[in-house]
Amino acid sequence: MNDNDNDSTIFGMVTGAGPVRLIMTTMATRKSTSVMKTPLWWYQPKSATEMTAICVWLGEQRDSWPAWRKIAEEDGIDAVKAEIARAWSQSPLESCNAVMMNQGDDPREITLFAMLVTRNSEVVRHRFKSAAHQKAFLNWYFGDIEAISNFLLFEGCLVGPKHLAGILDRRAEIEVAKRKPGKRGQRKSAGMRNAA
Repeated sequence: MNDNDNDSTIFGMVTGAGPVRLIMTTMATRKSTSVMKTPLWWYQPKSATEMTAICVWLGEQRDSWPAWRKIAEEDGIDAVKAEIARAWSQSPLESCNAVMMNQGDDPREITLFAMLVTRNSEVVRHRFKSAAHQKAFLNWYFGDIEAISNFLLFEGCLVGPKHLAGILDRRAEIEVAKRKPGKRGQRKSAGMRNAA
């Protein structure tokens, strides 16, 4: 689970010896030195499909996160469970058929979205600093679409679009740097001069 730079609510996956669980916590809780780091809320999806569906749903409920956090902190886990269950009943989960990347007409832009049963749910629309950055990112992305798509979906839905935009830009920078002619080409030239 990755952290935001502020104390906003964070959703994340906890893996380990037991089944994967989704938890709701905060930066203050995560950075605490206390032995007891009780999450504000947690849920254990029954399948990978349900995990994806609830992640998309949580991302769409982002405006409710501060209220949920307040309820959890003031009234406890049972109260926030009831509030999340109420929101869930008003806006039920939809299965996610696929996570897709759309390049669009702008050579610097991409859109990551989840294809749900009745509609598409946008996770992030992002504009890279150059067309070369977008291209480099997409080359990396298409190297392992399924794993990368799911990773990006979870980061965007559980932590947030700003966080995901940072991941996209950092990955694009890494991929662009790999393509730049570097010292290896310079060493080759020097080696050729020495051989002459």
